[in-house]
Amino acid sequence: MSDERQTSPPSRRRDEHQMREALVVASEIRSTRRQIKERLKRQEIDLALLLDDVPDCLRKMTIFEFLRTLPWQGPVRAAKLLAACSISPATTLGQLTPKERSRLLGALALKTPPS
Repeated sequence: MSDERQTSPPSRRRDEHQMREALVVASEIRSTRRQIKERLKRQEIDLALLLDDVPDCLRKMTIFEFLRTLPWQGPVRAAKLLAACSISPATTLGQLTPKERSRLLGALALKTPPS
C-alpha cells in the first residue's frame, strides 16, 4: 500500500499553479476590455476600425454586451438593432461575418447621435 501512495501524481500543485496563471490572464483581459470600453464611450476609438480588426481580448465578448458599452445604446436599443440586422445577441465579436459587420455598421451609422 505504501507504494501506491508514493506513485500518486502531484497534480494538485500543478492545478493550483495553472489556476493562478488563468486568473492573471483573465484579470489582464478584463482590464484591457475595460480600457477599450472607456475609450469607446469617449469616442476615442473608431467603431468601424475596431469591428474590422477585433482585438483578441474582445473576440469572445458578445455583440449584445459590446453594443451596450456604447453611450447611446441601452439593452432595448441594442436588442432592436441586432434584430433589425438579423444578428443573434449571443454572437461573439469574433464570430461576426463580414456581411453581418457591414449591416451592423450601416445600422449604427444611422443610429449614431450627432457629435
